[in-house]
Parts: sequence; structure tokens; C-alpha cells
Amino acid sequence: MASPITSSRPGHVEIVLTDVVHRRKVGQWPDGKVPRWATDYAAQLGTKAGSVKFDDALERWYVRELEAALKPFAEAGAALDPRTDSAGTAVSVQDRDGKKHVVTYGRLRQAARVLGEGLRKVESRAEIINRYQLLDDKVLWQIRWMAAYADKPRWLLLRETPMADGRRKLEALSYSGEVRASRVFQPTENDNDMKASLSRIYAVPALQDAARLEAIGFLAKAGDMKTGRGLDDAYRNQVSDDSRERCHRRRWSVVSDVHVNVGGMPGDRLIRLRWLDAPTRSSFITGEKGESDLIIRVGIDGEAKVVYGHEPWRPLMNEPRWKIASFVFQADRASKLLAGIAAGSARMIAEAVAGSAWDQAKMSVAEADRVSVEILGEG
Repeated sequence: MASPITSSRPGHVEIVLTDVVHRRKVGQWPDGKVPRWATDYAAQLGTKAGSVKFDDALERWYVRELEAALKPFAEAGAALDPRTDSAGTAVSVQDRDGKKHVVTYGRLRQAARVLGEGLRKVESRAEIINRYQLLDDKVLWQIRWMAAYADKPRWLLLRETPMADGRRKLEALSYSGEVRASRVFQPTENDNDMKASLSRIYAVPALQDAARLEAIGFLAKAGDMKTGRGLDDAYRNQVSDDSRERCHRRRWSVVSDVHVNVGGMPGDRLIRLRWLDAPTRSSFITGEKGESDLIIRVGIDGEAKVVYGHEPWRPLMNEPRWKIASFVFQADRASKLLAGIAAGSARMIAEAVAGSAWDQAKMSVAEADRVSVEILGEG
């Protein structure tokens, strides 16, 4: 194949390249004159300098020269660790004017791709930091996403929701919990054995399902929390919101709602509630199951207080085996409780009771029976 290098004298290759670069940049030869080498090259091709045939041949030669110049860079890029920061400096050269020229690792990898060098394969990876089962069969994923040859990871908070047709909707959440972007995907039949993905030892567990990984890659940019700490805070907020919603969905029933008579006159209102869907647990010692009852005493002035049984508090001799708790319902909570009871709304009752020292005041059914009887007996 013909070459524009028509002379072997030193510096001739550099002259030809300089002329070609100048013509490609400004659209004409230096000084507006056709160089001698270009005329000689055109003669070899059987055409004139500036013809379509001449320009095509010269362009192919120029590309070959670029490829030859890129070859050592491509070889260096192909040998790089795939996780090497592409912004890092591989080579730095300073010219006579003091200007600094930098070749980054990213440029080396780019050269390797241009020339088709065998880059070491690296796949996108979704590392599982946390996984939380939300209400309504939803899943909250805390993911560290590292795309293939990426410079840095992306920190993602993803909510996965099952759909009626068997597909899943994956949503990238912002710090405040708003949906930034969403993607629907069809998981594989066995979901690539999620249990195995989540139980790996001595390694960070990673998602395996190809369809889910593709969806995560699509959401990566929109859902990036920028830092792992920001992702962790956003995750805790979502878990906290879910826990609160779980409390608000508890099914409560009113076991009894009576007035404590004082001197023959109706006094405080004694309300006994039962958490119907409380998790049951048996006691090896007493044989009782679960602790789900809550007793609340509402004064004539509307002030509501929790009543404790004798567990874990132990009364002294001659001291009543029940007592009024120091915890007082906020006025709006007390109003919501009474309104929920009047309306038969388990949701309103659950919202009013949530955060009312429930863990300390809960009683077994047998203990609640005893406390109720003693309070009503004392009048």
C-alpha cells in the first residue's frame, strides 16, 4: 500500500504528520501550498492532491499512524487493574513553556478499547449492605453499586414492590423517601437463589439476578446518595417509618370500658385494650402465653394514664398490686384514643397508643384480669 513517506531523511515523518494535522484542523495546507510529499504521494496513487481518492488514502494512513502511536498505551491500559481510579495520573510530561500534560489511567483504558485490546473483564456489582422486609411484601435494599470500570461507587436506597403479574417494580429513593426513578423487571424463576446470595461467608454478599442488576444499573445515577453515610441515614429513616406504620396497623379491640364508682358516683373511666395480632410466646415458668393487654385510666378531666400491673414492678407489703403509671398521654393522643373507641377504629386506637410506654405496661391476660378486678373492687 502506498505511503506518503516519500523520503528517508531524518524528521520527514514528523513533517508529514504536522502538515496532515494542520490540514485536518484548518482545512488547508500550511502557507496554502501543497507540500512536495503530497504531490509525490498523489502520483503514487494515480491522482491529484486534494482529490477524494487522495483524501481517503491519506486518512487511512493517518488512522494507522494513530493506532501505532496508541499501541503502547493500549497495552498498558489492558494490563491495569479494572478497579484502578481512572482519574489517576499514569504519565505526566511538562513542556518547555511549563505546561503540564497528563495521561490518566482512564485514557490508557480508552486506548485499549479503541484498539480492541483484551481488557481484563470486570462486571457491574451490587453489594448488599442491608436488606429489610417492609410491609406489604416490599423489600428495602441498601446497595453499594459499582459499575464496570467505574471511577467510584454509587450508594442506592431501593424499594422493591411485587406486582400482580409477577414482575417487580424497583424504585430509587431520595434521602427524604421520595421516588427519584423507577424500573419494572421480571426476575428469574428462582431469583438465582436469593438465600445463597445473602448468606455468603467471608465476602460481601452481592445480588445475582441479571434482570434486577440491569434495573439497578438503570437507576444508579438518579438514585445516588453520594456517600455511604447519607445512604445509611436514609435507610434508618425508612426503617423507622416502616416500624411506625407497623404500630399503627396493629389490631386493637376494647375488652372493657367501665367507670370506677367512687361513693356511688361514676368516677374515672377504666379502659382495657387487647392487641389481637400480638406475637405469642409461652412462659416456661408460668405457662402463660403472650402479653397483649393494656389498661388505661381516664380521669374526669380527660387526662389519660397507663396502669401498671405488678410485673416487673414488685409492690411492698400492704401496697396495692397495681399502680398508676407516671406516663401521661398527650392531650391529642388521649382525644384520638377516645374518638377511636367511639368510632370503633382500630387504626385510631393504634395511633393513639403507639409510643405510650407499651413495652413497660403490657400485661398477660391473667394479670390484666386481676388488676381490673382489684381496681374496680377498691372503687
